Amino acid sequence: MNFAIWDSGLPQAVLTARVIFLILLPVILFGRPRWALLAWLLTANLDLTGPSTTVNSSVGWMNVVKSLGLPIYLWFRLRGTPSTVWRTPPALFWLALVAYAGVATLWSAYPLAAVKMIGHMAGIVLILVVLEKFARRQVLDVTVWRWLIVISIAMAVFQTHVIGGLTYGFDGPDQAVRLTSFVGAQHFAALLVAFLAVTLWLDRLPTWSRWTLVACLLVCIFLNGSRTWFLGALIVLTAYVRFEYRRVIGPAAVGAAGIVMTVLAAGNLGLLEPDRYVNTDSRIIATLNALLAGQDTPGKAGLRNIGFRAKIYRGLYEELSDADVSEVVFGHGTSNGAKIAKLVLPRRQRLDPNRVVHNEWFRVLYEWGVVGLLLWLMSFVSLLAAVLMSRRRSRNTRMNTALLSYLPGFILALSTENAFAGAGMAMTVGLSALLADAVYSPGRGAEQASPRQEVAEGGFERCEGLGVVLRCS
Repeated sequence: MNFAIWDSGLPQAVLTARVIFLILLPVILFGRPRWALLAWLLTANLDLTGPSTTVNSSVGWMNVVKSLGLPIYLWFRLRGTPSTVWRTPPALFWLALVAYAGVATLWSAYPLAAVKMIGHMAGIVLILVVLEKFARRQVLDVTVWRWLIVISIAMAVFQTHVIGGLTYGFDGPDQAVRLTSFVGAQHFAALLVAFLAVTLWLDRLPTWSRWTLVACLLVCIFLNGSRTWFLGALIVLTAYVRFEYRRVIGPAAVGAAGIVMTVLAAGNLGLLEPDRYVNTDSRIIATLNALLAGQDTPGKAGLRNIGFRAKIYRGLYEELSDADVSEVVFGHGTSNGAKIAKLVLPRRQRLDPNRVVHNEWFRVLYEWGVVGLLLWLMSFVSLLAAVLMSRRRSRNTRMNTALLSYLPGFILALSTENAFAGAGMAMTVGLSALLADAVYSPGRGAEQASPRQEVAEGGFERCEGLGVVLRCS
């Protein structure tokens, strides 16, 4: 493990991310709760090691501090605030999956990567607990959300257009650099869509501020180029129109008319001809052109990554088809999906065993077998059921609806990306913050749906979380 903070051999973007982290660190450690929370959430934009060819042989200690050390410290700072997350069915099933994944490291070909995976999965629950505590203290509010969104966008613009974006947003020599902060472009896209859901439904956000942020976020999502999260954004927008049609019927009608006029004008100008987009810089436009017109760019910007994923999925399917009963039931071992990737992609230089499968459903079934798949399904289904129950019991359902509009995109992302190895990173932090605000912020979560009831003995009160009732002082 290299404990050096400054390494001249690292890319400028990674060094800049480390400087930003060191600037935020004193605020997290000693700042008032609201600003400590904001600074900590901003670190979700920072991958402090960057793309590396040594992911199988080293531990990025700064990322460990960010993903595990700081949440433990903040948990200690907030120790007087009660927490119910630990006892909820989703967390219990998830922790059972973490424990089983730990057992499955015994037959892993990548033991260090497997240990890192366990740390990430445990860290996700820890981060959710800390965010729950902040939410209960009414610190996760409109001020934090607004500054988090604005500063995250500013960091992305700085990383992409000032530093150059070649470290975190590079997607091939023949493709445009993707807009992202100091983190992988797909993770940043997930954070942008979470921001979009929050901005649309957040209370006490001025109208001009809301729609300015929405416009900026939509532009950022398009420039990021994530096809998965572009669909996620469309789902969020569709849900907003569906549930808030009385507020948006006028703007929606004007927007629809504008889109129709734009399409007609584009047709008259010949802008709809597929040949015009053979060399497009947009991954989204290239993908649409390849699917609708059957014509991809020379560098396969539209479908290249889809083909890469398809090769891995086919290899996993064939391996599962030939597996014996014990491998099907108990799995092939934590992080061993990389063995298939090495077989189907022998020329690939950079290989992270925890992020190469690009499909969490396939990863769970292959690495942890039917046992792991059942634990994961029970965790996810119980989470979804708890969120629906929380929405039904809540006085204010806006943030619950925002969370529900975000989940379809997240489910889709689990089918194309890797989220489990992402404690403290943009994708899981965005979901966790949205979940904590929707369920545990006063006036929103299920525990606020009915008056607080005193328990006769000991003066305890009822505190409800994600489907669990316990007594807390």
